[in-house]
Amino acid sequence: MHQDNTDDSREAADDRGRDVLGELIQVAGRRPSPSSDHYEQTLAAAHAVWQQKVRATRQRQRVVAVAASIAIVAMGIGAVLRLLPDTPLPPIASAAVIQGDVAVFSPESGTWAPVTETGSELGAGDRLRTDSEGRAAFRLGDQISVRIDSASELMFTSESELELIAGAVYVDSGAGNRAGSLEIATSHGIVQDIGTQFEVATMDDGLRVRVREGLVQLYQAEQELAFEGRAGQEFRVDPVGTIRQNSFSPYDPAWSWAEALAGSPNVEGMPVLEFLNWVARETGREIQFEGRNVQLAAGSAILHGNAQNLTPMEALEVMLSTTNFVYSLDTSGAIIISRRSITR
Repeated sequence: MHQDNTDDSREAADDRGRDVLGELIQVAGRRPSPSSDHYEQTLAAAHAVWQQKVRATRQRQRVVAVAASIAIVAMGIGAVLRLLPDTPLPPIASAAVIQGDVAVFSPESGTWAPVTETGSELGAGDRLRTDSEGRAAFRLGDQISVRIDSASELMFTSESELELIAGAVYVDSGAGNRAGSLEIATSHGIVQDIGTQFEVATMDDGLRVRVREGLVQLYQAEQELAFEGRAGQEFRVDPVGTIRQNSFSPYDPAWSWAEALAGSPNVEGMPVLEFLNWVARETGREIQFEGRNVQLAAGSAILHGNAQNLTPMEALEVMLSTTNFVYSLDTSGAIIISRRSITR
């Protein structure tokens, strides 16, 4: 009996809930249907979102495919390279003159090794060091002569850049116009040649640059041009960056160490005039002739013999002794060429 009363109470409560819900629906009324324009806009927006998601999915698939292809190609290249023998980088410099103890440090070996023969080659990144009595000359690229003084250290960065770590280096970039063919990096800036002969030396009190021929430029912080040195000038840079300049003769005896590394050319069969031009360039002296006829004769006369292991002035003395020409030095330092007197 008690169970029946409980069931009747629940049914009555459900009827009252349904009546309330129905009354609310009747009061709210029928919800208006969306217009066809609203329907089309909603459909278009949903379609656009769907297309965007599809494009993003395809893009991710393409990226993954490309990355996979690159990885496969890289693995293939790596496998081929492992099968190929090691190919060393081409040398950038070769030894022309070696005097005394000279050593080279190679990044590949990680050790210093002596350099004893001409023709020895250096690669990019190699460092050259000379002891207190050692000197060396190297041919850099096609025609640049690089000469390293005693107690010096130099890094061959590339065919167009050297780094002077200590000591002094002399550069002859050739007689032609080779503007900006070589840069020498130092702790006081970068020295750049404009087709010239010059010397760069590290000093206890800074940097010294001597210009024998042509023009050099010194660039300091932020690659700003700090100074231009011309033939016959010397300039020094002190530790705080102050630059001082003075005159310096192109045939001053201080150039003698670089002249000793000139390396005499093969003079056999060379015209006298060509040989004299070589002497003039290596000594910084001007060649003058006692008359036009003497100059013409020097152009047609041929040398015979050997001038190896001689300085330019020594070679001049030896080689002219085999000809009808003699030389003398005037007060300006020029080399005067004249005909040999004939004695009876």
